[in-house]
Amino acid sequence: MRAPVSATGRRLRALAASLGGLALAAAEAGAQAVKPAQAMVLPPGATVALRLRPRAGDTLHLRFEQTVSGAAAAARGPAAGRPSRLLSSMTVLSRSVVERSDAEGSVVVAHTDSVDLRMAGAPPEVLARARKGMQGRATRMRVAPDGAMRWLQGGKARPGEPAGGTALGLPGALPAMPVAVGASWTRTMPLPWSDGAPVRPGAEAPRLEIVFRLDSVGRGGTLAFVSMRGRLLAAPGAAVRVGGASVGGGKADGQLRLDLARGWITDSRIDFALDVLPPAGAAAPGAPAPAPMRVVVSQRLVAR
Repeated sequence: MRAPVSATGRRLRALAASLGGLALAAAEAGAQAVKPAQAMVLPPGATVALRLRPRAGDTLHLRFEQTVSGAAAAARGPAAGRPSRLLSSMTVLSRSVVERSDAEGSVVVAHTDSVDLRMAGAPPEVLARARKGMQGRATRMRVAPDGAMRWLQGGKARPGEPAGGTALGLPGALPAMPVAVGASWTRTMPLPWSDGAPVRPGAEAPRLEIVFRLDSVGRGGTLAFVSMRGRLLAAPGAAVRVGGASVGGGKADGQLRLDLARGWITDSRIDFALDVLPPAGAAAPGAPAPAPMRVVVSQRLVAR
């Protein structure tokens, strides 16, 4: 007999499922594995153009991995040494085919070949339905040189087709102009995994503010190594709703690698650390309020 799932467990399970949407959105654009390379020193004043410009006909075989784990955010005493509890894991194998590429961007078709999905406390039939809904899916998108993605509706892309396609997509993260090693730039992005709850008048919607930095270049100037540091922003005193859970704050840390010769992201990894607040009324009368849960979402995208 399966043990009953607590309200907190249900919220964390929903949070893990919601964050999977962000994972797949980032993974569908594709990546290519590279060998380790030594950094090189550019001449003084030299800059590098960080652009996504893949060749038409390229096929990229991808492996995306995500884990979601949780632990008390402010554990003390014996609980302080306890390891985080694994809430969910997901592995996706896919192929991204570049249909065509021009100065305005590239049309890419992503095929999801297989999905392995595990989630603590989730009934097997629920996970089976989720896998069935993801496997075999083909998604067409337009990827701009700065990395912005727009999902396209059915049918083949035509010459002169606008970059938008649909209202769904992700903003670009790469700088518009060439940058020198050590340069940084900031992007503010909407939260694709928020609940979309109404924002009070005059307040800004919750969002991610990420600072990117070109750390180094390698392999004769054909590889670029970029670090990412971000934080979750929301209206003062307001929590962000994610998968039925309230998130009081968070940060992101990661790295990505660009193959400048191929014009594509070659490897990326990012960790999101989110403070999940206990539900209102979770504490018994007179008892101290339960500590927030620190949920860490780790994502890695590489080629086979």
